[in-house]
Amino acid sequence: MAKDKTPKLSEEELQDHLRAANEAEAEFAESHRYVREDGIEGADAWVASARSYLNASSSPEPFASRSVDLSRDRIAEFVCAWALGSGEFQRWLHERVNGAQLTGGSGYCNLSRKHRDQELERLHAEVTDLEQQIEHRRLTAERERLEAELAAITGSCA
Repeated sequence: MAKDKTPKLSEEELQDHLRAANEAEAEFAESHRYVREDGIEGADAWVASARSYLNASSSPEPFASRSVDLSRDRIAEFVCAWALGSGEFQRWLHERVNGAQLTGGSGYCNLSRKHRDQELERLHAEVTDLEQQIEHRRLTAERERLEAELAAITGSCA
C-alpha cells in the first residue's frame, strides 16, 4: 500500500481549511447564481405565460360587431398580443439577456450552466472530503479511547 505523501494537517489547520472551503463554495455560488441560459429560459417562460394570458382577452370576434373597447388598456392588449405572437419580441428579449453586462450576484455570470455546475460540484466535493476527514479523525480518536478503556477493564479483570 502506498504511503500518503501529503503532510498531515493539525485539527486546527483542517478546521481552517474547511472554513475556507465553505466560504469559497458559498461565495462562488452567490457570485455565479445565474447563467445566461437561466435568463433565456426565464424569458421564454415569461413570453409563453404572457401569450396565454393575452390570448384569452384579445379575441377578434368583437370586431365584427364593432364593439371592441377603444381604451388604452384594450389597445395595449391587442398590440401586446401581436408583438408576443410575432416572435420578434422573444428574439429581442434573448438579445437583451445575451448582451447584459451585469455579472455576479443578481446578474449573469460568464460561465455556461455546465461549467458553473461542474465548479460547484468540485467545491462541494472539497468541502465533503474535509468534513469526512474531520469525522474520520473524531471517530478514530473515539475508537482509540474506547479500546484503551476496554484494555484497562480487561487488564484489571485478569
